[in-house]
Amino acid sequence: MVDKLMETYAKLIGALIALMLLPCLLSAIMQAIGTFRLMLGFGILCVVAYLRHQNRSPMAGRRKAGSGAERTPLIPKGDD
Repeated sequence: MVDKLMETYAKLIGALIALMLLPCLLSAIMQAIGTFRLMLGFGILCVVAYLRHQNRSPMAGRRKAGSGAERTPLIPKGDD
């Protein structure tokens, strides 16, 4: 149990360090390519993600509920 707790703690620390470095990385990217191009890239990325989400197969991750036969529970036979 302690091992799992330490593993979770390590992942949390890694995520926090990544979040702390994100503004520095974003600033460097903005200086390199410019604000307009960065916003344009984010816009294109959002549109592509939206279209991909809309065009996925309806059975990709979901199953239809209630399409199977309903089962009736059987009462055990006793020696009454």
